[in-house]
Amino acid sequence: MKINGKTISQHLGLIAPYLGLLSVIWLLRLVAYAAGLPMQWVTAVSLSVAMVVCTVLAVVQIHLGEWGSYSNVVLLAFFLNVWTQLQISLTVLFSMVTGIDTVYNHPSFTIPPGGGEPWTHIYGQMTFVLGFGTLFASASGCLLLFLLRLLLPNSPRDS
Repeated sequence: MKINGKTISQHLGLIAPYLGLLSVIWLLRLVAYAAGLPMQWVTAVSLSVAMVVCTVLAVVQIHLGEWGSYSNVVLLAFFLNVWTQLQISLTVLFSMVTGIDTVYNHPSFTIPPGGGEPWTHIYGQMTFVLGFGTLFASASGCLLLFLLRLLLPNSPRDS
């Protein structure tokens, strides 16, 4: 399957460094919580913010590198969000199976807020957060690509 002439493998290749960055942020947050750092520090290490940054970087890369268009932005936002939510959900599952406390089963970070069953949290991450996160990232990324093309029309790009 190709989207604007690019395969799924090419899309994943483009965002591979960003997937790695998201994994580093995920691990950093786990380590910060396990080390007992104050919650302000743990909260500052945010996968949500990192995903937004990665989406912005991917959009800029698409615009400057003659790589694709709006449909590519949507697919890349989806892949970045799936990776983010999968890491969180697997960590919640790990906590549930092992009984080891992690930041993602802390009551202030669960879905619904304040606690709940681990399966409810996983369900929330893989449905609502994945859906709305992808919509938000896609809309924001497409708007950014539109603005880049409007403000930097001499930059190389696909039509």
